Amino acid sequence: MSIVKTLEIKCTSCNTWFPSPIFFGDINSFDSSTLLGNIVQCPKCSSMVGCNKENMRVIANDGGFRGKDTY
Repeated sequence: MSIVKTLEIKCTSCNTWFPSPIFFGDINSFDSSTLLGNIVQCPKCSSMVGCNKENMRVIANDGGFRGKDTY
């Protein structure tokens, strides 16, 4: 089982990475989740940012995930 080590969100306003307030114990839980309508405040610029897979990156013990809005 792939254990999630880090889950971060990229602010869509200032491009800062910060830790997600949403936690998943393993990558399978992350893969099967639907993350819509959750928002969090960026610690750098105070913008409200969506917590969705498109602006998240996950680092797991044997791989990870990077959303399409993180490049």
